Amino acid sequence: MRQIAPSLYQLNLGIANAYLIRSKNAVVLVDAGLQHSLPKVEHGLKRARLAWRDLTHIFITHAHPDHVGNFPEIARLSGAQVWAHRLEAPILRGQRPVWLPDPQSLRWVDRWTRSLARLNRETQATGMVQRELEDDEPLSHLVPDLRVVHLPGHSAGHTGFYNKLEGWLIGGDVMMNLVGLSFPMAAFTPDPAKAWRSILRVATIQPKILALGHGSPLLNAEEALGRMSRRAQSELQRLEVG
Repeated sequence: MRQIAPSLYQLNLGIANAYLIRSKNAVVLVDAGLQHSLPKVEHGLKRARLAWRDLTHIFITHAHPDHVGNFPEIARLSGAQVWAHRLEAPILRGQRPVWLPDPQSLRWVDRWTRSLARLNRETQATGMVQRELEDDEPLSHLVPDLRVVHLPGHSAGHTGFYNKLEGWLIGGDVMMNLVGLSFPMAAFTPDPAKAWRSILRVATIQPKILALGHGSPLLNAEEALGRMSRRAQSELQRLEVG
């Protein structure tokens, strides 16, 4: 558990991050890791002097297994409400499969990477979703100045959560920060053009802190986002010409 802003904490769950938002009105877990990482979530809560019953909400950035594997069990243990974008909610409920790129559009290394994940209906975590979110929806009744930001491309309903007051944005897999900022994994990104436009949107928002699903949260993010913005503009021009 690492505090990265007054109300925001990172939970390193191994392959992916989750985040905890604490306010007077809510304790929100953003994303829920792979299924085997449940003890790490519990350990993080204990370090914050919280118990399962203290969680009020679970926000989902997108319905990929490394972000939602524990959400049904955490909801059961805590009684927290699950909120997700309206395009991700049917996947979380088990009504639709995860949306993935056409294998023929991928390089062999990306097809191989995806084969390792073995994504199918049987491996999807499914459960209740109490509220379906929309782009730019205010959530300030839970956390001051918190707002939904729809960032599609990596998935149709991929969603970030922006706090202008503290200057942070939880961005899910809109980008990765493993060895510097980079495009999300192509093997799991069905609409590259929308993904690049979402990167441009994040750069336009200009968060000071970019908290992503993979890699360390990026503090003082403006310069790195400027570079990604220029790259996104170039890639979109290339895609339009192609």
